[in-house]
Amino acid sequence: MADSTAQDAGLSGNGGTVVGTAVQEQPPKWAQLSAVTSAPLSGPHLINISQAALYRFDDDTTDPSRSSCVDACAVKWPPVTVQEGGNVYLAGVNPKEVGAIRRQDGQVQITVGGQHVYRFSGDRRPGDLNGQGIDGKWTRSARPARRRRDRNSRPRRPRRRRGRRATPRPRRPRCK
Repeated sequence: MADSTAQDAGLSGNGGTVVGTAVQEQPPKWAQLSAVTSAPLSGPHLINISQAALYRFDDDTTDPSRSSCVDACAVKWPPVTVQEGGNVYLAGVNPKEVGAIRRQDGQVQITVGGQHVYRFSGDRRPGDLNGQGIDGKWTRSARPARRRRDRNSRPRRPRRRRGRRATPRPRRPRCK
């Protein structure tokens, strides 16, 4: 894992990453994940070095970490993989959130925030977001945000009011 871009590491090209319907014959030697914001999405989402949008699948499990997208699904939604021992370069992504799993087919798939990362074969050009919302289970892979505490999970403490108290404290005598 490298908390820098591939270009910062002196690399050029795409490491073997493909876009659209092109079949990923071999896992790339390296991969880059970048967090970007673009219309029509309001929040940041992830792209690879080829500027292909990356997605997550709601049917995947995180405990244990297992991809549910195999066989025909993995042709339509190719997993984002990297060669074993290959580097993952990051731009705007917290390195602590990036990991990998070994898929059922033996390939090493990248995860972000525990979620498996895919690209969509229907995204023909860099910047396409055609996979967003398909079947109600595919959504753009977003940079994990800091988890906010659920307001209802803990009882709230009453606010302290500034100024005079409703019930005055008894005054202590001063020592002379």
